[in-house]
Amino acid sequence: MATTQNLKDLTTASAFLGPLMLRGTKSLSDQQFKDELDRLKTTLTPSFGGNRGNLRFSLHTKRENLPAAIGLLKQVLREPLLPAEEFEIMRQERMAAAEKARSEPQALAPLGLMRLLAVTSPTTSAIRPRMRNSSNG
Repeated sequence: MATTQNLKDLTTASAFLGPLMLRGTKSLSDQQFKDELDRLKTTLTPSFGGNRGNLRFSLHTKRENLPAAIGLLKQVLREPLLPAEEFEIMRQERMAAAEKARSEPQALAPLGLMRLLAVTSPTTSAIRPRMRNSSNG
């Protein structure tokens, strides 16, 4: 039975669903699908709603290509290929990117700032005067 906790554990894996659905359909290989998007001058972009579990696709194309582009989206939604080997590639890429980000200054700076803010609460005298001054304009 699905519970909040075991569904929460699937959030990261679920974030792969949109991009994975764009890796081909039952009638079009990954390359054929990309070629068709190019031919129609269409972009199809997935976005995942995180813990809400929403998956959305944005479709951008020219008016004259809209019926064919919607047909491609229909294939993606009803007949995605969902290749397991592509999921594994995406998972490994995400893990490598996360590992690399752990040592980059641009990734470490926000973490340091969050730690600093967690230690310094808004009730401390060092921050309170700034907050009052900023609200007074």
